[in-house]
This record gives sequence, structure tokens and C-alpha cells, in this order.
Amino acid sequence: MFNHKFNCKYYSVDQEKDIYYKICSIFLRAINDTKNDKNIKIMEEILYDGTYGNYTINTNLANKKNARLEMKKRAALAYVLATTPETFNIFANKNINLFHGTNITALPGILESGLKSFAELSKTGEIVITGEEWSRNYTKPRTFISLTDDCGIAVDYAINSSSTTQKDNSFGMIIGLSSDNVNKMRYRLIDSDIPEIGIKDNIPLEYIKVIAVPEEKVKFIQKLVHDKSITVVPIDLDDKFYYIDDLAFLIDDTKAEEFIEKIHNNSQNKAHTFNLEDLKNLAQGRNISKIRKIYNDFISRIRIHRKGKDKGNDSR
Repeated sequence: MFNHKFNCKYYSVDQEKDIYYKICSIFLRAINDTKNDKNIKIMEEILYDGTYGNYTINTNLANKKNARLEMKKRAALAYVLATTPETFNIFANKNINLFHGTNITALPGILESGLKSFAELSKTGEIVITGEEWSRNYTKPRTFISLTDDCGIAVDYAINSSSTTQKDNSFGMIIGLSSDNVNKMRYRLIDSDIPEIGIKDNIPLEYIKVIAVPEEKVKFIQKLVHDKSITVVPIDLDDKFYYIDDLAFLIDDTKAEEFIEKIHNNSQNKAHTFNLEDLKNLAQGRNISKIRKIYNDFISRIRIHRKGKDKGNDSR
């Protein structure tokens, strides 16, 4: 259907390319329906060439030379462009190419002192309530914060965080940074199946440039983030129509058609986001809304932190 070739310096078998070309055709069918010629061209560049202007899509920091991982990385950014083009534009303009997926319960601590490793949090006796359980090892605490240049992996962590799956009033969150700042921090390579690097000890708040949350939560989080250098953006955390890892390379045809329909509907209708009046009405309702419960939880956490007591933070 499309006269393009997958340009990648890493070797890939024809079967993988055939599946990837089908993924590309689904993305392009969806975005062609929006009639946005600029975004259609950007989509083609990302999927087939892995480039877009000066945006450093492949950081090479993780030292993973694998065509399948490259395909997955490109597909993840294509998904961002298709579902939230305004978020992709901010990623590109700020060169946001390193991501950390976590849970919104980590935000108060992050806004107070940036991202800290589990080891750093343990030194001050802070309670860690996010991240994988295996990483919360008090006998051998993790001394780095994991970052990946695959946005899709960060989204997976945000969706599957224990805090996200166990609490009704919780939701995933993506922290976005630029590789431009990595040389200003101490980092280490990680022996991992996924493309990731480890930042030693902590990531100062000044290096965090983007916080991405579900669209209906953007206005709420914007009220909490007072640092003007941090942009709060929407991101789609729904299940993808494809699955790529070292063991599987699959497409769900039903989800693919649903995805195309969703992009069509998004281009026809303005997505709803909460404004200040919405938040006020929700908070004053007869039943305590989830928005209000989340807000009260944030306020209490920030107050506890300022008193020097234990607080929740992120460990992954």
C-alpha cells in the first residue's frame, strides 16, 4: 500500500519486516484519516527512517543494537503522534527522548526533590510505594534510576505499577527528560533485556521537562506543578494493537480496527478535559469524587513531607 522501506542499520529477518510493515500501514491508515499532511509526513519519517528533524529519537545510550527493539521504539512514538499529536510536538521541540514510567503517588516527592534511587530514599528512611517489588530490596537497595529511550516501555511500567493496579484513585504517569542533560549526571549501563540506562543516585528536578498523564487528569496535575519549566501533557495509556518484545511480534486485528476508529473519532471531536469549573463542581458534589480524593491525598502527602516525616516516592 505504501512505497516505503524500513531503514535500519540493524539486521532483521523478512518475517519481522512484514509484520512491521503491517503495523506501519495501520498507523498510516489512521493518520491519513486526519487529513493533516504535516503529521502524515512526520509519521512516515518516524516509522521508516527513525528520524524527525533534529529530534534525537535513538539516543544509543542503552547500547542495544537490535532491529526489533528499534521497530518497537519507533512504533511507540508513532502511537504518541497518532493519539496525542500535541504531546509528540512537545517531545520533539524539547528533545524529550528518555522516559521513566511510574505512578502518580510518586509525584509529591518528585516535585519536592526530583527523582531519587531506592538507595537514596532508604538513607532518609522514606517509604517507597511505587516501582516493582523486586527493586524494593532493603538488603541491597538499587543505586540508580532507570530511564529508557523507548516511550512504550515507560508506558508499560506506568500501567503495570503495583500502585496503579491496586488503587482506584491512582493512575500512571510518564516523566520525560532529554538526553542533552545526561552528560551532566552520573550514569551507568545496565545489563538488561530492554534499552535502559541508570542514572546514579538522583535526577534533579531541573532536568525533568515533561510530565505525561491521562488526558482527563492534565488540568488537575497542572494545578499541582508550579515549576514553569515542566510541561504537563496528555498521553494515551490504552492497550496497543501490537505487541513487540524479544519473544513475540504480534498484531491484534480487532484492536487495530478499534485504534483506527478511535483516531478518526478524535480528529472529528474535541477531547474532553477538566477545566477549573469542572473540578470545582466535582469536588462539591454530594459524593466525594475521585478527583477530590486524589487532590486531598496530594495535599496531605506534601504537608507530611514538609514536617520531615516519611513520604511516598518512586524507586524504579
